[in-house]
Amino acid sequence: MTFNSTEFLLFALSFFLIYGVLKSSLQRRLLLVAGSFFFYSWGNPIHLIFLILSGLIDYLIGNELHRKKNVFFLFLSIGLNLGILSLFKFSDFASETFHFSIFNKSYLLSGIPIGVSFYTFQSMSYSIDIYRRKLEPAKDVFHFFSFLAFFPQLVAGPICRGSELLGQLEILDSKEIKFEEAAKLLVIGFFQKMFLADQLF
Repeated sequence: MTFNSTEFLLFALSFFLIYGVLKSSLQRRLLLVAGSFFFYSWGNPIHLIFLILSGLIDYLIGNELHRKKNVFFLFLSIGLNLGILSLFKFSDFASETFHFSIFNKSYLLSGIPIGVSFYTFQSMSYSIDIYRRKLEPAKDVFHFFSFLAFFPQLVAGPICRGSELLGQLEILDSKEIKFEEAAKLLVIGFFQKMFLADQLF
């Protein structure tokens, strides 16, 4: 699902209409996570497994690092995340060079998930910032995944640090959406993308 598609327009309108009706902070976070997961799994639902796995790793490790500043957990986070990323980035190379049958036959590893580098490094930066005492852990797992899987920047970046986005999402939980301002920004963005960028480049 691309940002300049009819499918995304319908998805965004539905999402914001439902979001505007919800009043509970938890309900809004649940909708944001569910909507982001739906958006991400549009191309290949099986790849959602790796987004959730990467997120759970750093959510749990982040809580441990907050309780005790242990470099072992930091390296564990980095190693596991880079390991998942390497499975996709180097699976074709391993298949062709070493003839590893697991890479040739595994449906899980077919294709490279969209935005895998973005969410892997974003998730990893969360653990790093907690270890460096520059960030408090997310208040719950849904709040964390609303940061990690935030659909407006999930597949195209930029990579956002927890200190940049988590606080904004907390504020967003309790604020009313200004639909007129949001619609204006969306229309301007669609125009710039479809009638300027796509035509010129």
